[in-house]
Amino acid sequence: MPRTLSRPSTQDRPDPSAPVPAVGELVFDTAFVARSLDRLIVGRLQDLETLRQMALDLNAGANSEALHRQVVTLARSAREAYEGLQQSREVLVGLHKQASGGAVVASVDQLTGLANRAAFSTHLAAKLEALQPTGTLSLMLVDLGALKVLASEIGQAVTNRVVKRFAVILRRTIKRTDYVARIGPQNFAVVLEDVLPEKAVSIALRVHDAIEAKMSPNGGPMAGVLSVTMGIVGASGPGLAADELVRKAYDAVAQARKEGRPAIYLA
Repeated sequence: MPRTLSRPSTQDRPDPSAPVPAVGELVFDTAFVARSLDRLIVGRLQDLETLRQMALDLNAGANSEALHRQVVTLARSAREAYEGLQQSREVLVGLHKQASGGAVVASVDQLTGLANRAAFSTHLAAKLEALQPTGTLSLMLVDLGALKVLASEIGQAVTNRVVKRFAVILRRTIKRTDYVARIGPQNFAVVLEDVLPEKAVSIALRVHDAIEAKMSPNGGPMAGVLSVTMGIVGASGPGLAADELVRKAYDAVAQARKEGRPAIYLA
């Protein structure tokens, strides 16, 4: 029987419209990778210069508070560099596949470095087709709401950074073997193999808590603006088509949205 898990919202949040159509598929641009790596190189050179200056300050007996601030800044820079390298690696993998005779259409979403809608559809169809009679699979659809409102208020460039940050948190919160894709401007999908839908609920709660803690810490600027809504559906045994499972997941998100945000709906 369908169940809804919701937590009280402290204020009204913008209600996103019906599910957004899938993004168009993009052909890889090698300049995109080059620009990303150039930015990473420049940033790391700046970090090395900061480390050199810190060493000089230590020899000169600089106060510990100033050095602590520099260490915190370097740690943040290293984390951002790691995230950027992860995204660049995904794009480079796709480029390698193309160069070696792979599909002409990109399989990676260029903004987040995750799999895109085309790659997700192929992956899900293959997993459902190979599902054994006693096997199970869960699909978790995550809707990041109010992006249009955010873009109109603070700009598309900042909104893109929010989406990228969201993708990194989502990827880190679940197991490395779980398949994650961006299947629409504000929609992400997670394929959980050998996971019952009931178990997927606890995973969804963990994802929600991580997103809330890291994107809106201590009532930060994202608090009360973004809404995270999740729909979970399961498949047991072969026979269910991929597009049918995705449709059910969208329906679950729509139902969760009716119940209040943040919400998780298990169909």
